[in-house]
Amino acid sequence: MDMNDIDREREFVHKSKSILDEAETTLDTNVLSQLEEGRHRALYGKERKDSRKWHRFRVPMLGVATAAVVVISAMLYLHGPNGTNHLYDIADIEILASSETIDFYNELDFCTWLTQEREHAG
Repeated sequence: MDMNDIDREREFVHKSKSILDEAETTLDTNVLSQLEEGRHRALYGKERKDSRKWHRFRVPMLGVATAAVVVISAMLYLHGPNGTNHLYDIADIEILASSETIDFYNELDFCTWLTQEREHAG
């Protein structure tokens, strides 16, 4: 589109708007009232009807979508892309999440020393 086309389009839009604005001033009040009601129904009537339908199904749909994401995530995590099974990771998480005290943390220095001894011996 070159500048002449853009200028012609702007001129067309300006003339069309002025003609429509002028025609609107000559309409009687009944026609204006009907037009206003039609605009209101077109803009807001359908929207309310659709929003009620969506609201009724929104919670179950979001619940199903959330459950699907959780199941798929768990499947991908437990059976990784290389076919390894990560079930042992869950056992580790259960140990760390338990409310029982773990003696391992109380004797951390000993465990560190033991690990270093094994590395030097092996």
